[in-house]
Amino acid sequence: MKGIVKPGMIVGIIVTAGYIDYYKYGNPAANNAAGWWLGISPEGFGTVGAALNFVVAYVVGKFTPAPSADIQDLVGSLRYPGKLVTAPASSH
Repeated sequence: MKGIVKPGMIVGIIVTAGYIDYYKYGNPAANNAAGWWLGISPEGFGTVGAALNFVVAYVVGKFTPAPSADIQDLVGSLRYPGKLVTAPASSH
């Protein structure tokens, strides 16, 4: 997905890490089944955290400028080694 840029990924990571850190360090007393979000412990939050990270990164990416054509070309060349991949005229 070419619409996710650095700010989106950073915010997504902060959201996921924030959930885990809240229960581990911020409010350890709430680290029990009654206090967990959707009944998911911080240790088991990886799958939900990854999905939440992706959604947040995507939404933030919609409100930030698209990566430059050079960066999009670089990502395309990493995804498809040996092929010349160029960025579309407008991908955002």
